[in-house]
Amino acid sequence: MTGRGPRVEPIRPGELGPGDVERWRALQRSDPALANPFLAPEYAIALGTSRPQTRVAVLDEGFFAFDAHGSGIALPPGAGLSDQQAVIGPRGADARELAARCGLHAMWFEHVPERLLPSGVRRLVRYPSPVIDLSGGYAAFLADRRRASKNLVPTMMRKRRKMEREVGPIRFVFASDDRDVLHDVLRWKSARYAELGAWDRFADPATVALVNELHATTAPGCSGTLSVLYAGDQVAAAHFGLRSERVLTSWFPTYNPELGGYSPGLLLHFLMAEAAAEREITAFDLGAGDFGYKDALRTSDEVLVRGWAFRTTAAGIGRRATTAAAHGIRTLTARTPRVRAALKGVRDRVRAG
Repeated sequence: MTGRGPRVEPIRPGELGPGDVERWRALQRSDPALANPFLAPEYAIALGTSRPQTRVAVLDEGFFAFDAHGSGIALPPGAGLSDQQAVIGPRGADARELAARCGLHAMWFEHVPERLLPSGVRRLVRYPSPVIDLSGGYAAFLADRRRASKNLVPTMMRKRRKMEREVGPIRFVFASDDRDVLHDVLRWKSARYAELGAWDRFADPATVALVNELHATTAPGCSGTLSVLYAGDQVAAAHFGLRSERVLTSWFPTYNPELGGYSPGLLLHFLMAEAAAEREITAFDLGAGDFGYKDALRTSDEVLVRGWAFRTTAAGIGRRATTAAAHGIRTLTARTPRVRAALKGVRDRVRAG
């Protein structure tokens, strides 16, 4: 995706035609780095249904989804919710040229795999996104975790047996269509956000609508996946995320607060990894962030990047000036262990709960 192509008028995702969707899918299939379900056309279409600011630039070379904010400013699609962003098409895009072709003055990129980062993006911050490698199968992952920690797997199994004795038999469903359980996930997450004074994603009806729509989405490249762990007749832990043919993503994990002492959320992640491997999924993407359960599960990291691209228009130069201070804060957070550690405990509790 090089060279200055013709000007395009970005459209709403729902305006994509069947040919556009199939071309988007074909571009994803042609590059394994694009396999994440957050990069699928179905995700962009679901975003567009609930978020009127989401747009897609349909290019000769591919596609670029973004949220339009302010005067000529682009943010990542589903900003604050989406776990990956990328230009869909051949590698080699220039972000400033892309902005010009879309009639934009500045573009904020976030959670972009480093190998997919367009040129021309500045003020870069790189950070790890933990991954469970399932390419060798579940047994290989389990053996890796036993080597990494002599207590992790035995403790998990001991708590599992205790939960079975004291609560009831364990049952696991990898992909449930139970809307009542999905609503439990949203309710438990909202309660946890309120307890910690954190941003409640599900106080926004648009986010609830997005999750409900994605739960009903079953495309090969983007399928809403509600995984549930039962103990007796109770939901012990549940998780809603997305999966493609090769990647499962961790998005909204939660657990029954009455059963928290049994660590059902950690057990759920092991069961999800096992079920994913059985379906020939090769990566369980845990998403960026410093959280204790991710440290326990990760086998590797993918490097993600955030940064700005500015055009040399008056509006682009103005945006560059106004974002300088915020960039300094992000850089301090990313590079200073003490600052990261100060935030880690709160983030841990928010994501785990």
